[in-house]
Amino acid sequence: MLARPDNTVADQTIPFIVPDDASWCRLPDGSGGFVACAPTPGEANAPYVDEAASLFDPFKVPTIDLTLSQESWDALASNPYTYVEGTFQFTDVGGQPGPVMTVGIRRKGRIGSLRPLDQKCAFKVKFNWGPKGTPGHDARFRGLKGLTLNNMVQDPSMIHEATVYRIFAAMGVPSPRTGYAWVRLNGKDYGLYLNIETEDDVFLSKHYPSTLHLYEAKYGTDLRPGKEKDFEVDEGDPANISDLVSFTELINGAQDQTFYSTVGAFADLAEMTAMWAVETFIGHWDGYAPTINNYRVHVTKDLRWTMLPWGTDQTLASYLGWYDGKGYLYQRCLASTLCRQSYNLAVARIVSVLPGLDLDSFMQSLSQALWPYVQADPKKPYSSQSVTTAVANARNFLAKRTKDTAAAFACLLGPTPDADGDGYYCMDDCNDLDPLTNAGAVDTCADQKDQDCSGLADDGPDCPCVPMMKDNHRYLFCNHPRTWMEARKFCISQGADLAVLDNADEQTWVLSEAKKLAPAKEVWIGLSDLAAEGQFVWNDGKPITWSSWASGQPNNGNDSDCVRLRPDGKWDDRVCTEGAAAICEDMCPDLKDLDGDGYPSCTTDCNDNDPSIHFGAPEVCGDNIDQDCSGVADDSIACNSGCAPVGDPSLKLILCDPKDWQQGRTLCSVLGATLAVFYSEADQAKVAQELLASGRLTPTWGWTDVWIGMDDLVTEGDFRWPDQTWPSWNGWAPGQPNNGNGNVIDIGFEQDCVRLVLSYEWQPAWANTWWDSPCQEWHPVLCRY
Repeated sequence: MLARPDNTVADQTIPFIVPDDASWCRLPDGSGGFVACAPTPGEANAPYVDEAASLFDPFKVPTIDLTLSQESWDALASNPYTYVEGTFQFTDVGGQPGPVMTVGIRRKGRIGSLRPLDQKCAFKVKFNWGPKGTPGHDARFRGLKGLTLNNMVQDPSMIHEATVYRIFAAMGVPSPRTGYAWVRLNGKDYGLYLNIETEDDVFLSKHYPSTLHLYEAKYGTDLRPGKEKDFEVDEGDPANISDLVSFTELINGAQDQTFYSTVGAFADLAEMTAMWAVETFIGHWDGYAPTINNYRVHVTKDLRWTMLPWGTDQTLASYLGWYDGKGYLYQRCLASTLCRQSYNLAVARIVSVLPGLDLDSFMQSLSQALWPYVQADPKKPYSSQSVTTAVANARNFLAKRTKDTAAAFACLLGPTPDADGDGYYCMDDCNDLDPLTNAGAVDTCADQKDQDCSGLADDGPDCPCVPMMKDNHRYLFCNHPRTWMEARKFCISQGADLAVLDNADEQTWVLSEAKKLAPAKEVWIGLSDLAAEGQFVWNDGKPITWSSWASGQPNNGNDSDCVRLRPDGKWDDRVCTEGAAAICEDMCPDLKDLDGDGYPSCTTDCNDNDPSIHFGAPEVCGDNIDQDCSGVADDSIACNSGCAPVGDPSLKLILCDPKDWQQGRTLCSVLGATLAVFYSEADQAKVAQELLASGRLTPTWGWTDVWIGMDDLVTEGDFRWPDQTWPSWNGWAPGQPNNGNGNVIDIGFEQDCVRLVLSYEWQPAWANTWWDSPCQEWHPVLCRY
């Protein structure tokens, strides 16, 4: 904002992202648009010049000289990932050497790319090397804090990364720039290296308005609760990773039906699906979506999450399936119709952006420009002819992959990808001429029509399952996707249970009948290791006496505890909260119910002499009795949600770990309570005082708050307590309630639930006030009985 001497506004703008060393400016006379510029105190602003840009021109190959003392060499040989002191000198393509700089140097690479120092070793160079307070600590080279020099030992084409990061960037995915350098170590030629832009705070400042954290995942580390400490903190405070904890809980707690809006409130799913689409397109089998590797996650200070790619040297060779990846967030996305649609659109968009990149000409020209360096490289682990062959293979792959992708996603590339205008594009709409038929519709029962595009008519959530009879013994094929526990409850409601497959013959028959109805469906069966990790038993408590595990299964990937039967007849342990079809089976012909609780002893009652014990019964915490017949005592949501009385007993308060508002309401109900109600302003103040004094609440991003029992879910703007009475005083914070100022575009969130803010670090005046918030957010739950 530009102010006049009388404090009136002369001009204002919203600045876009500019590098840390640049300003946002325009001409003093107010003409022209705002641009990034170089601040020049006392003089007119100069055009911004990115000093590092020439380092990432792939057609120019400067020389980098690194030196290590014997002491540093020995230290780096034994501990490759700890920086040691060395020197760095840059010589430009014209042969002009720069000054010698004291820097930090370490080796780079893991399995497959890590090499000894006397071979073609990859390096990371740190320019801001030196103790705090010394000039070396703030040193930069052309504005950069460091360089990453890849040895390309796993890329015989030497052009994979330079090529594929152009696709990522064109798709709107924050991506490193690439160049090349001829590297010498202690005067010896080490050959041609890829200079890939280091993803540090300098890089991030060019792509994001702010950075709270940048997390780097170790191999196999996914966004799952309990795995947060396995991430390396590349940028931000390593002592406080509560943002990552909350994000993993959000992902894992989201339901398939609301996943896109729930997770999309905090994650840029358009960017993430674009990244996964490119990973799959280029055959990045070692990336996040395919194998949970080589990725970082970034979060801004306003809690917007994105994902960044890395390690793309082994690409442009593998034809990966479009929906076969293992990444948990990727799998959850594909299970959500709207998120899968975003992913499909991203794949189609790749085909649209490729012509503008003209990558075949780029690859051909680049390989020709690098050829003299390829031939002279003394340490490359492959022949020069292998490089020529690998370049040709990469070009052929890209041409074929583009053609195949265009064919597979042709309907999305046409003029009317959503012909009936129902919001579901052709790949998720089995009848794009009928707006009532799409992947988000609910099947109408008994009309013989497949409104939800599942491949089976009449399989909505309220529709009966399809019976399959074998010798008067009934099985049910239930096509509607449910979690394992939901499927089991539904089977029980039909007088059955999830199928127990006693032998291979029974499985063969069940599978053949199921394939007649839905040939490609995976189905839940009554097998799990929920009671004891690694000990799979059937629902009737019997251990397995035969098995049909797929290769490498069970592997407990992402805490997979429930079993699906695949179309190929193999078993696969999967995450129990995923949605899938199910096979139910009548457990016994004589359904005896000795205790009269409505649950037969042979199926769903593990103690038919006690009517308080049966499948689905309320679990009593702390009594070491398995009331709900899950196989584990004291395992209800109330027993595992950190719930405990808090404060003065006369206030009748129970504080539980963070949940979304609806989960919190359910949790309180299980505890025989409701979400907290306050009878007066003084009562609320007393409760707030007790909560803060308890020491059990930890601020999250400056907020200390709890869910309470007020909402306007029935009528917008009409906030009431659980008993439908109105509050007797106004406890709203200034400007509240505001329903997010109506800003629900793209995420679909109304702010219908209320949290009590006990304190806010940056606005003390907001203490002990109400805030309307999206019900999908996670906050500590305050119950009252």
